[in-house]
Amino acid sequence: MVISTPEALQELCHALGKGDYIAIDTEFLREKTYYARLCLIQVANDDVIACVDPLALHDLTPLWDVFFDTRILKVLHASRQDLEIIHDLTGRVPTPIFDTQIAATVAGHEESISYSRLVESICGEQLDKTLSRTDWSRRPLSAEQIRYAEDDVRHLRPIFKKLRAELIDTGRMQWLEDDFEYLSNPALYTTYPQEMFRKVKRGQMLRPKQLAVLRELAAWRETAAMKLDKPRKWLIDDDVLFEIARHPPATLEALAQIRGMNEAGLKKWGKQILAATEHGLAIPESERPQWHERRKLKPSDKVLADLMMALVRQRGLEHGVAPSLLANQSDLEAIIAGDPEAALRNGWRARLVGNELGALLGGHLSVHVEEGKIVVKPTAVV
Repeated sequence: MVISTPEALQELCHALGKGDYIAIDTEFLREKTYYARLCLIQVANDDVIACVDPLALHDLTPLWDVFFDTRILKVLHASRQDLEIIHDLTGRVPTPIFDTQIAATVAGHEESISYSRLVESICGEQLDKTLSRTDWSRRPLSAEQIRYAEDDVRHLRPIFKKLRAELIDTGRMQWLEDDFEYLSNPALYTTYPQEMFRKVKRGQMLRPKQLAVLRELAAWRETAAMKLDKPRKWLIDDDVLFEIARHPPATLEALAQIRGMNEAGLKKWGKQILAATEHGLAIPESERPQWHERRKLKPSDKVLADLMMALVRQRGLEHGVAPSLLANQSDLEAIIAGDPEAALRNGWRARLVGNELGALLGGHLSVHVEEGKIVVKPTAVV
């Protein structure tokens, strides 16, 4: 069922509003634009399954009202991109959220499992992948395309129910509260141009003065790309930004000598690039950005990581979770190095073992062996 009229949309939203959950997926294009172009919204609950055509409907308010109804659970798989699109269009993020990819990991499936593999594992069916490269902006949609799109939410219903039941039975639903709440944080989908320099390749190689230039260049590029609705790299590539920051030019002639700077880009953006460069060079030393790097690990840290891995394996055994899903060597090294973004510091991994490892590193816990098992105890106060 394709919804392409306001009347049909109202009827669909009435049916969706009567359920306690909605399975959601989207189809979009982003190759030639900064913002994703929403082409189709697939929705389903126990009573209805439909594809909403946003190219035919000028007002999706009834659908957004249902999405933002906090009484209804929104079920998605690998939800970040879908939620980002909704946020870009409405300025809001639905809540509460249930992400089946995250839930599947906690239920014992492989990490970051794809939707097709999850369908095969839980539903025993293989999805048709022949239309995975479809141009969803073209109309009319064929019956085959509609069926393909509907499958993305059709199977999401039994997958969600099975995973939720397993997590409730094993007492693991609470593990995911922080992860799901995090997905509904609007800041996650908000772009901050002044922070985009941290995503430029090789940026960490630059000195603070050069990094200040890179910050201004990346902020200019991001703002311009948003305004023009064009991919940021269509304006200027990361490698060129890096070279400009490394060897800041003062004139258009000098800019033209930067490797990778083409004539068309020079003519169109040259003056703006020089202005951003000049502004970056003028930033006082005390206000220049710093690249937050992990401290380098010492040989003794490697030994410490081995001890921590023993505790990870112990907790994995106790909770029936593969240790590799809890933490790998890189995860342990990140928390040893004090990385605030370390996976073990957030979400269900923190609940299971990350907080405990942090306390161990801080000297607040000690490790013992009792009856052949690793046991952690509060450090005795001397």
